Amino acid sequence: MRVAVVIGLILLLNVAESRAQVYLRADLIGKSPYRDGNNEKIEGTKGSAQIYQMGFNLPFAVKMDAYERPQAWGVALNASYTALHNQQMQRNLSPDEIMNIQLSLLHMRSISEKWSFLAMAGAGIYTSHARFSDIRGKNIMGHGGAVFIWHGRKNLQLGAGLALNTSFGFPMAFPALMVNWKLDGKYEVEVNMLNAIELAAGIKLNDQWKVRLIAEMSGSMTLEELDEREVMFSHQYVLVGLQPVLAIGKSISIPITIGMSTYRAAFYEERTLKAFFTGMGREYDPCFQIAPAFSVAIRYGF
Repeated sequence: MRVAVVIGLILLLNVAESRAQVYLRADLIGKSPYRDGNNEKIEGTKGSAQIYQMGFNLPFAVKMDAYERPQAWGVALNASYTALHNQQMQRNLSPDEIMNIQLSLLHMRSISEKWSFLAMAGAGIYTSHARFSDIRGKNIMGHGGAVFIWHGRKNLQLGAGLALNTSFGFPMAFPALMVNWKLDGKYEVEVNMLNAIELAAGIKLNDQWKVRLIAEMSGSMTLEELDEREVMFSHQYVLVGLQPVLAIGKSISIPITIGMSTYRAAFYEERTLKAFFTGMGREYDPCFQIAPAFSVAIRYGF
């Protein structure tokens, strides 16, 4: 799935929570070889990555409705910086850095006992540098969408709808999906497609510690001009590993992941529909091979 499509579908906001949330996160991915679109290794090319993320999620004008769900407006700001440490890779294969900043306005309300409605609109900046003075119109992408959410059980939410973004220079609609499922207790299982794609299963050791096995996908992108062409660069990765989580009171959690990056796609393509559909039919995306990975985050809800 292209990052350009994923960004703007469901942006880093669990609106089922009526609390504000702040997070900081760092992902470190070790060095590994690079393969092209034919799945052939490009000799001498290697790369590693450091990804730093931060953001906040602030509901306002919140009130509980007759179904004990929040009817709320909210705003979400999310930012990431990616440093790509590439060895013997040409500029037309990968930039050296990526900066993404997204701002979204969201609204959620119930429409019946089992259904609610989520709408969002916003814009983001996607650059291959971190110089605010060099940001241009081509680096900006608008996004929006509407999702109908089914509350089948207290621990299960399923949603479907449409999302819009301007990744190809004009508004285009994509399907938008949402899954949020949790089993709580001594043993936990979680499937989350609210802010990325996350699968987790674990055990609570005590009130402060739990240990989980996780698999999650995240990514970033650039919108830029390269060799006189309008292009986008996608950097998408999957982390799999063991994740101890420390809880400090009811407000702070610190997940630490030790594992592997099992998939890390990194490639340019033109900002055209033809290039998009050509890429969808491609058997292999240019990518880095399996590498060791480490991640740490701190999350605070208030």
